[in-house]
Formats: sequence, structure tokens, C-alpha cells
Amino acid sequence: MATLQKIRSHSALVLLIVGAAMLAFIVGDFLNSGAAFFSRSRETVGEIAGQTVRIQDFEKSVSQLTEVYKIESGRQDFDENMYSQIRQQAWQEQISSAALQTIGEQVGLTVTPSELVSLCIGPNPSQLIQGRRAFADETGKYNPAFFQQFYQAVHAEDAQDNPQVQEYLNYWAYWENAISVNHLQQKYVSVLNNSIVANKLDAKATFDARTTGKNVDYVQYSYLSFNDSTLKVSNSEVRSLYNKRKEQNYKQEPNRSLQYIVFAVTPSADDDAEVKSIIEAAKEEFTTIDAEELASFVNANSDVLYDGRNYSKTTVPEKYKDFAFSAKAGDVTDIIYQDNTYSMARLVENGYSLPDSVKLRYIYLEKNDQAQIDSIINAVKHGAKFEDMIAAYRGEADAEKIGWLTEQTLPVEIASQAFSTAKNDMFTTPSGMGVQIFQVVERTAATPKAKLAIYEREVKASSKTYSTIYNTAREFVVNNDKEEKFIAAADEQGLELVSATNLTKNQEQVNGMPQSRKLVRWAFEAKQGDVSDIFECGSNNIVVATLTDVDDEEYRSLQDVQAELNQELLNDKKADKMIAAMQGANSLQELASKLGIEVQKAENVRLSSGYFGPAGQEPKAVYAAFQTTENQMSAPVKGNRGVYVVEPKSTTTENGQFDEAQEIKSINQRYQYSIPQYGMFSVAERCLNWTLENEIEIVDNRANFY
Repeated sequence: MATLQKIRSHSALVLLIVGAAMLAFIVGDFLNSGAAFFSRSRETVGEIAGQTVRIQDFEKSVSQLTEVYKIESGRQDFDENMYSQIRQQAWQEQISSAALQTIGEQVGLTVTPSELVSLCIGPNPSQLIQGRRAFADETGKYNPAFFQQFYQAVHAEDAQDNPQVQEYLNYWAYWENAISVNHLQQKYVSVLNNSIVANKLDAKATFDARTTGKNVDYVQYSYLSFNDSTLKVSNSEVRSLYNKRKEQNYKQEPNRSLQYIVFAVTPSADDDAEVKSIIEAAKEEFTTIDAEELASFVNANSDVLYDGRNYSKTTVPEKYKDFAFSAKAGDVTDIIYQDNTYSMARLVENGYSLPDSVKLRYIYLEKNDQAQIDSIINAVKHGAKFEDMIAAYRGEADAEKIGWLTEQTLPVEIASQAFSTAKNDMFTTPSGMGVQIFQVVERTAATPKAKLAIYEREVKASSKTYSTIYNTAREFVVNNDKEEKFIAAADEQGLELVSATNLTKNQEQVNGMPQSRKLVRWAFEAKQGDVSDIFECGSNNIVVATLTDVDDEEYRSLQDVQAELNQELLNDKKADKMIAAMQGANSLQELASKLGIEVQKAENVRLSSGYFGPAGQEPKAVYAAFQTTENQMSAPVKGNRGVYVVEPKSTTTENGQFDEAQEIKSINQRYQYSIPQYGMFSVAERCLNWTLENEIEIVDNRANFY
């Protein structure tokens, strides 16, 4: 009781202490959860259909797709543009997959596990499998046995623990998902195809529109010929039309506009003189050095490596063509300056002939087993067919017909043997842990060849030149740190200002300039009127920019589209006046005389095209020609370029019998073709600016990471 009394007597103090403790707990919890929230937001690339896409997961998708590209293309080196395309494709694939799954759930479409297995290893596998060159035989055709081996390897119990299989696991994970999404897409397209079908009225209308034409006389009262000085379009009229159109036509992403200056990094006169002096100093040694040491000398000093390749009259550089086939071994050309490059050539050998190209095929053995190699070569020499050897060693080997190749398209170690080996003979080259056995299938006729050693040095900007240009750009930025000064100084110094408008936050390049993504990122971080620091865009461009416009509005502004809306409304007002002026004439000739213009002709006008003779695309005039009785004048028709009065004179009909069933079939086939061609979207996409992706919410934060 005494303790309780003490608490009561100090209740205010107790409440203060407890309150402070609770506040500290709440604030601490908030800060911790807030830190976690901000940490998660920093890791979020975006949201698709309510699902958060984290940077780690997105990078995994990008890495997976990159591996697919490497396997499919046989390349390992991708430039910035290629990686950018891969990231964009990975993002679009996630959107398409989410959109299809969303619409699939709405209409009851799905791909079951058993369907997916059947699409992979069933009797009729997906075309995405059949189209992979990794599963093709030497003829280029899909081989089910190759795929079965691959499928079993990636689904083996120890596949996850086998480092050699990891690359194939990633490759297969991508295609397995792609097969599932593709099949869901096919189901969706099938639903649309069966929902949009032609009937007999469509068939007859389509046949008539294609085969029936009208020869028409007409008068065109051009909008350009009408004096519009008395007509005015009010701001309220423009705004009313804008409000009517903006939801459908003027939605936009946040965008930026800027102006920039490129300080091109080009060689100076000193750089040119230095390279010229280097090649002049090297000429004596290049001329006198022993042939055995020539390759080492050239490869240590020249931009063009010497690898002993054989040049023909079609492959030798044009500037050396006469020299290569008329000089004698050891002769050297004069120093040649061309395309910012100094060069000279020394003839190593000529007067011999080799084929221009060879046709090869090969077996790849995973182990460099000399006994096995000798066995294959001896068997072929004694009458066995090379293709039988391929079949015999297929279990542990790969084989392929490479086809026709020139010396320039082959690695040196293969080319040197391929072009000196007789038809049907074989040679070997090591490859990794294994060996390749090649057979020469065919050879073209021998043509004259020559060997040249080429000493070439391109004139490039030196580090001193680069620093000078960089400092010039730096000085320009320091002295002109606001938009007005930036633009005025550029004009005063005669520097070209380049405009880049409507840049969106995920745009990879500015006006196609290499490595200019950083400039886009800056534009979305800067304030209007700011001047950038220096950006190096590619190896030869030093760029500075000023941000001239920031537009974060959901729609294009009225100011942006006011001119086109104003012209449209003005044409409408003109048309009303013009139609009134065209009343009262009893013939086209009378109407033409009244307006001071001529009667024109449109031959074989058809509903299927919408073209109205010399007037071009005028579907309303075309329609009027088919709705007006022959030799009668139509009422004035408001068109794209003016007001028309038409008078159909005769009808033309193509020979051909109307086949209702065939016409319906043709229309339906066009529907089936056009639906997937327009991205799986129905007619609503073109009429209402609707796409399947409108079905899902997309938040794109990639610009924060790339």
C-alpha cells in the first residue's frame, strides 16, 4: 500500500517518465522501420501489377537474359547499347508477363504444369525450343535427341551442385518461362481470334470495296486558296477542343528538354606531326629488318597486326592493290596519308594461288585423345564417311556443317590449315580441353594471293590535346553557369547549340550520342535553367548542357498543341464558309467557273484504299463518290485538304466471281494475322488508345539505377 501511495503522490512524474520512454520506443521503432522503408525504396526498380520489382531480382533477370544472348549469338563482348537493349527487353518481358497473367486470370486462362512439360518434351514441342540452334543438328534442323540430353542434364538431381551446368540452368530457366508466357499469349490470341469473325455482310462489302471502282469528276475548293483573314478562332474554342482530345491524344510521360554543346575531341596539328615523324623514323627499319623479325616489329608498333593472312585482289586494301601483285618481296611503298592515318606496306610474298573460300565441317571431341583422333582420321582415309564418324561419336562429340567461309572470317590457326588442305582431307586444332577435327568439303578455284606487312598509325588526340579541349569546356561552364549566359556565350563564340526535346527518364541516349545516358539522368536531377558539369559521351565527345524545359504534367500542354488545334478549327470555319459559297451551281463546270478553279478527274477510286486520285487520302470524298448517283453532283463534302463536290461518271468492275466462303476465310485469316501483329491487342488499341498493359499498374523507377 505504501508503494502504491508513493506512486500516486508522484503520478505526474511517473507519467512523464513512462511517456518519455514510450515516445523513445515509438520514435526508435519509427526510425528503424523508416530506415528499412527507405532502404527498400532504394532497392525498388518499380512495381508491376502491384508486385514490387527489387533491383536484385531485376539484375538477375538481366543477367539471365544476357547469358541467353551470349549463348545464342556466340559472342561474349557487348557494348553499352546492347546492354541497354537487354535491360529494356528484360523490363518489357516482365510487363508483358504480368499483363498476360492479369488478363488470363480475368478470362480464366492459365498454363498448367502438365501443359508446360508437354510443350517442352512432348511430341510437338514449342517453336521456341525447335528454333534454338543449340538443339539443331549439322543440317540446321531441330534434333529432339539433342534437346532430350540437355533437358535431362538440367533436371538431374545434382544439377544445382554442378558448376558446369549452372550456365545451362540459367539458359533453360529463361526459355522455360518464355515458353509458358508464349503459350498463354497464344491462348489469349486464340480467344480474340474466335471472338472477332467475319459474316456474309462483311464478305460482300469487302469484295465490292476491292473490286468496284468509280471514275469521278470533282471540284476541290482548297483550304489554302480561301482567304481566312476575316475568320477568328477564340481561345475558348481551342481549349474546348483540347479538353475533348487530351485524354485520348495528349497523355505523356514526364520529360525534359535541353540544349548542349559538343566539344569534339579531335587531333591537333601537333598530334598529326608526331605520328608522321614516328612513321618516317620507322620506315628504314621497316624496310631493312629481316623477314623473320618483321612480324614482331609490326605487331609491336603498328595499328594493323601482321598475322600472315593471304590477300586476294578483292580483299587487299585498295591503296595497295597494284603494289601487292606487281612488286617483289621486300619492296616497301611510300608513306601514304589517308583518312587521318599514315601507313606503308612491305611485300612479304606474292606469285602463288589459293582458294578464296572453303566449305568445312567438324567434329568436336571433349577430350584431346590422340588415339581417338587417329582412329577417326584413319577410318575416313580408308573409306569411312565423315558423317558416319559424326554419328558414331555423337554421344560425346558435337558436329556441324560450318558452310562456306573466307580466310578473313576464320581464326588464323584454323584458316592457315583450311586453305592449304586438299578437298576431303582433314586437320585438327585444339579447342579448350578438347579438339576439333575439320574436313574440307569443298574449295573454290585458286586465285592469285599476296602477303603484306602493313605499318599503320592513326592520328589520335593526345592526352595533352584532350586536356586542352576539356579545360576549354570547363572554362565555358564556369563562366556561363545559367541558361541565358550559356546560350548567349555559345552564340557569341560561334559554338553550335544542339537541341534535345522530350527526353523521358528511361531514355538511353540523347540524339543517338554514345554513352549519353548520364546526360539524361542529370536532366531529371537538375532544375530548369541549370548548366551541367562536363560529360564524356564516348571517346570523342565532351558535352556541356543547359536544362531549358521541365515538364512533369500528365498531358501535353495546351500551348504545345495550340497551333495544330487552331488550324483544325480554322479549317472547320473555312469549310462552313466554302460550303455556303458553293451553293446554287447546277453543274461542276459552273461551280468551277464560279470559284475560279478547274474540274479534275479521279480514276478507279475504290473504297478499299481511301485514295481519291490526285487529291490523295480523302476517305470522305471516296465515300461520297459511292453514295452519289452517276452523273449527279454530290453535296459539298468537308475533307482533309479542302471541300469537295464529286460527280461519279462510271463504274469499273474487276473480273472475278464472289465466293462468300472464301472471302470470309480470307477476312478471318487477316484478323488472325493482325491481332498478334498489333501486340495481342484488339481493335480497341487503335480506336481507343487501349493496350493490354493498360490492365495493370506500372511504376518505373529504373532511371534511379541506370
